[in-house]
Amino acid sequence: MQSARMEVVLAGCCGWRFAGGATIAGELYDAGDYPALVPNRRSTPRVRGRIVEVDDAAAALTRLDDYEGVREGLYGRRRRRVEVEDGSRRVAWVYEYARPVDGMPRIRVWPTPARRPRQATR
Repeated sequence: MQSARMEVVLAGCCGWRFAGGATIAGELYDAGDYPALVPNRRSTPRVRGRIVEVDDAAAALTRLDDYEGVREGLYGRRRRRVEVEDGSRRVAWVYEYARPVDGMPRIRVWPTPARRPRQATR
């Protein structure tokens, strides 16, 4: 998630900071306007993400659950072991896609090159 989006989602809720990158074994799919993570411990590919530390976990997770559509069944929040940039492992909350991915294109990164904003050229 981008810094600007985190600012909007957690506005007035609690302090937060990005604490580095991490990866998880699984696949990533293009669900249209957002990516769909499907963790798979047997998967060779690793999906990249970011660790966010917050000052008030209960308040932040409530906001993030609303944003991720947990009640609507779009994503589920699960505790998963992730690999941190320094090679260590830690347990973190991960939002997993909760619907079928049949027919969705599998991707390596989000946003895909076709979805990245184009920079103005002069």
